[in-house]
Amino acid sequence: TLLFPLLFTASIHAREFYVSQQHPQAADTSAGTRETPLKTISAAAKMAQAGDTVIVAAGMYRESVTLTNSGVAGKPIVFRSEEPRKAVLCGSEVLTQWEAAGPGVWVTTVPVIRKNESALPHSERGGEWVFIDSSPLLYSEPGQTQMPGTFRLDHAAGKLFVAPEEGVSLADVTVEYALREGLFWPDKPLDDIHLIGFTLRHNAIWFRGKHAILMQGRRWHVEDNHILWSTYSGLGMKHTSQGVVRGNLIEWCGEGGMVGGWNTGLTIENNRVQYCNWRRNDPSSMGVGGSKWAFTYDSVVRGNHFAFNQGSGIWFDWGNCNNVIEHNVSHDNSAWGLFSECNWDENFFDNVTYNNAYGLVIAESPGSVGRRNVVFNNEIGGFMRGVFNRSNGAGYTTESEKKMREGLQRIPDLSPITIERIMSGWLKYHGAVPAFMSNNSLLWENLFFDNETSLWEGRDYGTAGPKDAFINNLSDHNLFSVPPKCDVRGAPALMRHPAGEYTALTDWQKVSHRDAHSQSIDIRSAKNLPAWAESKRPLWDLPMQRRAEVHTLGL
Repeated sequence: TLLFPLLFTASIHAREFYVSQQHPQAADTSAGTRETPLKTISAAAKMAQAGDTVIVAAGMYRESVTLTNSGVAGKPIVFRSEEPRKAVLCGSEVLTQWEAAGPGVWVTTVPVIRKNESALPHSERGGEWVFIDSSPLLYSEPGQTQMPGTFRLDHAAGKLFVAPEEGVSLADVTVEYALREGLFWPDKPLDDIHLIGFTLRHNAIWFRGKHAILMQGRRWHVEDNHILWSTYSGLGMKHTSQGVVRGNLIEWCGEGGMVGGWNTGLTIENNRVQYCNWRRNDPSSMGVGGSKWAFTYDSVVRGNHFAFNQGSGIWFDWGNCNNVIEHNVSHDNSAWGLFSECNWDENFFDNVTYNNAYGLVIAESPGSVGRRNVVFNNEIGGFMRGVFNRSNGAGYTTESEKKMREGLQRIPDLSPITIERIMSGWLKYHGAVPAFMSNNSLLWENLFFDNETSLWEGRDYGTAGPKDAFINNLSDHNLFSVPPKCDVRGAPALMRHPAGEYTALTDWQKVSHRDAHSQSIDIRSAKNLPAWAESKRPLWDLPMQRRAEVHTLGL
């Protein structure tokens, strides 16, 4: 007798708001119906409450949307593009008023995001950017001669100087100036927000500023969106739990496609991330590439495609544990295909990684497992990195333990038992020892072929030493295929380490006492591969030149 009134009460509170910028009756003071729609998504965001849906008609919305209201479990606030990816949130404005400022250079007055005090050059830290017909210009630092195809921003004067390519008139092209950041941005942690089917372009994120989308809180769903031409990162995840990132296309982000820290229970699946770090920041510092997570736990990265990024494909960097990275394809990234750095108990299963500098890297990440991965045509296939000489910050202090625990407590719904489990791992691997170990990680049932070096390890297998206990790893049941020598490169090797290299599996088995059941075979022509490897043959049985052969072209 009580169920019907409760259901009826819930249903009358679920509302639909309609946004249509081009509708003749559109106004932010309207009721938000299809007959009298709202004009901006921002207006709808202020009105929507738990259980409500905001439908956005196709069009260009030059605004950044601050999210202030939270959904609840089972009653999310849903923002949906009426036509998939046809509602475009844009961080730029079109510029049309120009004055001559010298040969081939034009100037206009523009607003700036903020006075940026960073010591980095503006080309590395700035968020504002200029695009001509959707292609970015290069930044010209103050004091440089401004070349064609560049722009320069005088923050203090609010002046923008543009030098188009030779033969291009600004009157004949569309010049867009990115100046907004945080296109979907929560003003505090929010729960149950769904963002579905939008295109987000020209997010003007400055160094460590606001991503195009930030997930922060419980049970966010970010699905089927297209994020492109963000000046730094595209999608951020911070202090979130049980979030879902599915079916998105993220490309041409200036630094990184996906970045995050202090998360649990994420599901990252069936996304494509490509052409990121187009600003070519150094991948060893600011230049992420495809993705980078820190302090993220019990999450899964599954079925994604990471390609053509300057830097990493998939990168778990620092303080992560118990994540599963499975059934991904990562290729043609300038540095790492799959990378675990300074973590513990990470798991790489059933991935395909090729045409990277490094295929699968387990670096200073004790207890991690690489199993049933196909690793081919990389300069280095598998890399078990670490020689127990990389400081982890002077080891344990009461202050470092306090900061770690405080960070974990900010992750929503992380149980006390889980916190203690993570703290125990942190103490073992980041606290109790003075340097990062490369210990007890395992390579099991992987395919390594056509790599210039199949495996590389930091440990010196030629001479026993006191550090060996801290850099002791395991491997077995792998299949290796060493390619023939290339005319202009050194001979490929099955295994390299600081004391030498081995082209024969028997030599490696003898010195390492590992890979007793592994085999050295011609993998490409083999007819009796395991079923898991055959199921992925369409992904790896590809005609391509070896990386060493490509080097001979002198491109």
